[in-house]
Amino acid sequence: MRPSDPLLGNIDIDAVVAGVPESYAMKGMFFNALAATLGERFAQVVTTLSSPPRGGLYLPFSDYPTRDFLRLYDAAARLSHPNRSSREGYRRLARQQVGAFRESALGRITMHLATDPGAALMRYTGSLGALVKGPLARARQLGPSEVQIDISSHRGTLEYPLGNFEALVMGYGAKPTISVEVRGSETLQFLVSW
Repeated sequence: MRPSDPLLGNIDIDAVVAGVPESYAMKGMFFNALAATLGERFAQVVTTLSSPPRGGLYLPFSDYPTRDFLRLYDAAARLSHPNRSSREGYRRLARQQVGAFRESALGRITMHLATDPGAALMRYTGSLGALVKGPLARARQLGPSEVQIDISSHRGTLEYPLGNFEALVMGYGAKPTISVEVRGSETLQFLVSW
């Protein structure tokens, strides 16, 4: 698929959240961007969270439940893209989340030496272990304009990593084409070319 190919269908966030282990966590830097997107509606979503932030702000390098991230993500995607399917809204919001990573201290260090889409994809997936607890990502460069990314122990939606990978490639002025293979219930393989 290409970034201009819309994703169809809607996501049942309750079913997705139910499949995420309690031990899965993400850094707060990603939560604050979603809370800002939600604005006044953040207060409504807080009632659905298992670990709402103290004082309304997430600490950038503290861990928070992935389940809470998904609830915030769902609300922000639906608010930001009300006339699109939730799958497409998730994907588009994920593209914006790459900006939050790039602006973080870890993102600046990680992406500093990335001079092309391949290097950016390799560095980004390599840093995921420091940003998330649960899923594991491995990337390998297959050619000058192609990277394969395998995500194991994945829970959540495939639209989030899809949008992230698209944004990383587009950030270098290239046009990505991505194929996704779902292997079992917890393994995704992305073939990213540009």
